[in-house]
Amino acid sequence: MNRHLAAASTLALLISAVPPPALAGDVVESPIYKSWSKSKVGTSVTVSSVTVMKGQVIESTLRYTLIDFDPDKAVVEMVVTPKGGTAGYPQRTEHRRNFPLLPGVKKEDIGKPPAEAIEKGHEVIKVAGKEYEAQWYVLKSRVEAGEAITRTWTTPDVPGMMLKSVLKVPAADKVTTLEVVEIAEPVEGAQPKASGR
Repeated sequence: MNRHLAAASTLALLISAVPPPALAGDVVESPIYKSWSKSKVGTSVTVSSVTVMKGQVIESTLRYTLIDFDPDKAVVEMVVTPKGGTAGYPQRTEHRRNFPLLPGVKKEDIGKPPAEAIEKGHEVIKVAGKEYEAQWYVLKSRVEAGEAITRTWTTPDVPGMMLKSVLKVPAADKVTTLEVVEIAEPVEGAQPKASGR
């Protein structure tokens, strides 16, 4: 379950942390890197994950912490903790600052909803006790159980960009909601506690 939740949260981040290889061309700045660049090392974003499937409820917490930052990359550690359980093994992701622009992709489209979005727009939503001007989009995909519909809200004003994501799989009577519930700055003078291998 932890790996599934990690994949779902990553999918909801709008831009892949590690873009696929591209042919030589223009280099662009990663919106994910840029969103973390406004934060101090030790900043954490806590995301609540609630899956309701055929009346059963599974809850977990995903915590993303900026553990290292330099002009080339932001290193973010994620830990998944099931409700009533113990924290899982930390997973680290390196968000590179720059990456080659894929053929056919325009610079001005980076950070915007994917081209395959079937709906998109802007609205103000409230998460973690604060209102944000968010862009949202809807994607359709297929999973083992059938069609899946995901609505995601993002903003560059939050580390990692994701505010909320709702995944629905009607054939499985399943809904997974990911939502930011806390953004915490490090305590002055305290060193971030990073989990090493």
